[in-house]
Amino acid sequence: MKKIILMMALVVVFVAVNASAQDGVTFGLRGGLNLSKQTVSIGDHSASSDTLAGFHVGAIADIKFNDAFYFQPGVMLSTKGAKSGDDKTTLYNLEVPLMFSGKISVADDVAVRINAGPYIGFGLFGSDEAYGDGGYKRFDGGIGFGGGVEFSKYYIGVNYNLGLVNLAPDSLVDSMKDFFEVNDFKIKNRTVAITFGYNF
Repeated sequence: MKKIILMMALVVVFVAVNASAQDGVTFGLRGGLNLSKQTVSIGDHSASSDTLAGFHVGAIADIKFNDAFYFQPGVMLSTKGAKSGDDKTTLYNLEVPLMFSGKISVADDVAVRINAGPYIGFGLFGSDEAYGDGGYKRFDGGIGFGGGVEFSKYYIGVNYNLGLVNLAPDSLVDSMKDFFEVNDFKIKNRTVAITFGYNF
């Protein structure tokens, strides 16, 4: 799975670099604050962890289809995780967002962007051997949506990532089945990202 994620990241970079030779393609740097938590569901019952502050940093390509519709692939280093009291677990992921973006011009050099699309990720490393034996599954994926405002070459926005992949390790799932007779045990990421950017 790691090779697939890395390959997709390389494909995004390759497509973006080749597209840069054409009109209507720009690049941007992105970074900012992540506010992450995890939901734990057991059957019909669920609970959320406390919010863990982290970061994201990376780059995107803005590929123009027309004046109102764009495609924004990117490559990001992004933290996820959970907090409970003084205990916290931080996950460092390589993520490939594949956003479709609407653009609404509201004034000279000012535009509103509305973004939505899938993302996939791979866990690189984490605190307390989070990805070690018996730890979280490394593959993650879900849906992201949000929006922002462009001021000339600058960007500020908010995005929400809804994780759809169960990160619970198989050993923990099996334990829940054996000891608690629970067949549906899931851990999923939830992240609010506040992003600042510069477009070239």
